[in-house]
Amino acid sequence: MIQRIQSVFLALIPVVLGAMFFFPLATIKGVDGTFTLWMSGFCVEEGAAAPSVQTWFIPVLGILAALLSVVVIFLYKNRILQLRLNRIVSITIILFVATIFFTVDRTVKQTDLVGYAYNLGAYLSLVPPFLVYLANGRIRKDEMKVRAADRIR
Repeated sequence: MIQRIQSVFLALIPVVLGAMFFFPLATIKGVDGTFTLWMSGFCVEEGAAAPSVQTWFIPVLGILAALLSVVVIFLYKNRILQLRLNRIVSITIILFVATIFFTVDRTVKQTDLVGYAYNLGAYLSLVPPFLVYLANGRIRKDEMKVRAADRIR
């Protein structure tokens, strides 16, 4: 049913991923200027043009993971399918997190670096994999309860 705890964990994933649109992911200070990486791309605060690093796949992976987790919530009658789709959600989220960190790394390598720092958005990206893990545990627990009840009948 929708009011189960795994539904709460799965519903928190799009909330966290949506909140990431409002927080910067990283700030990179170079000799040319300061760049801030947001989910939507780079914002140049001082001086030079934005780095030539592709960032369009960061929001695409984030939106895809959020949509998949919402779909998984409403598949509560088929727990095995929920577990399989949660694997896809977790792979998407891991790709999303890796993409953020690799994008910052590539940008750092392209600029004459003075310093860089990960911001709240990058740290928020570490929460959804944990939420998927918690939801998977609860879904498995429900499936085991149903199987045990079927054996008793």
